[in-house]
Amino acid sequence: MGEVRTSSMEVRFKKLREAPEAPKHSSKPKIQKVPFMLRNPKTFEKFYEPRAVAIGPFHHGNPRCELAEDFKLMLTKRFLDYTEQKAEDVHHKIEEKIKELKDCYTEEATQRYDEETLAWMLFLDGCSTLQFIQSFVDEKLEELSIKRDQIAFAQQDLFLLENQVPYQVLELLMSSSNKCRELKKSIEIYVQANIGAPGKKQSKKQEQKEPNVAITIDLNVLILSRSFQPC
Repeated sequence: MGEVRTSSMEVRFKKLREAPEAPKHSSKPKIQKVPFMLRNPKTFEKFYEPRAVAIGPFHHGNPRCELAEDFKLMLTKRFLDYTEQKAEDVHHKIEEKIKELKDCYTEEATQRYDEETLAWMLFLDGCSTLQFIQSFVDEKLEELSIKRDQIAFAQQDLFLLENQVPYQVLELLMSSSNKCRELKKSIEIYVQANIGAPGKKQSKKQEQKEPNVAITIDLNVLILSRSFQPC
């Protein structure tokens, strides 16, 4: 009995000696799931689980967001028409950078998807997100034949912690188009309208002067910066 106890204690002490001095962290932040301690209260779901549209790999395939998949195709087509780009060319830009883009997520987020599936997902999600924002700013959301409550949910969904695409995706989609400046400006207006000044909805028509500030949506953090270079 004493020998068994000694053996088990030796294993424990061995694990203790081999324990790392500090937890290993990635050299850069990644898009990841909300920590377990914050997921427990059901009332917190609205902060990380989409109600209308799933963006990125975490909630891809969520039955609640199935209807939005058809609208993503419609919005993506409009985006390509608006920016005068070919679908194959734009998609190829995502494919070329897929390893880098995949690394913006934790392994848990992308392990279910091969690179082809993930590239198509980010292509659709990125294009449709930019077009939704552009339609909001141009006050043309009513042309999309989407119910108002679904539009409201979609606006909220774009800011959820687990419902994100890397900003690099949006950069690739914008930089390759002839509407780069307009699209970046629209992101500024959209963010300011939805979180910057609650209750004061702005549109492009209401903007009198372009502020010397840009919005970077990157890894779940909305950052005011002056780092954008002219398109």
